[in-house]
Amino acid sequence: MGIDGVSIGFILLTPFIIFLCAALTHQLPVSFDERRFYYICLLLIELFLLAAFATTNLITFYFAFEAVLLPIFLMIGR
Repeated sequence: MGIDGVSIGFILLTPFIIFLCAALTHQLPVSFDERRFYYICLLLIELFLLAAFATTNLITFYFAFEAVLLPIFLMIGR
């Protein structure tokens, strides 16, 4: 794991965007279970993106970046 000049921007931008997604969808009229599922998916996306941007290994970047697709697929499919 390592952070360079390019990845620091992405690492700082990721929590900001995730916070905006959570804050803007907070007022939607959905059930508690759907909201909890959405927030869990957002946290997983953030975790995988931070892992992808904080690594210097290409294989780790590939697996972390591809792991983002699973929560996105679940969010779209629900």
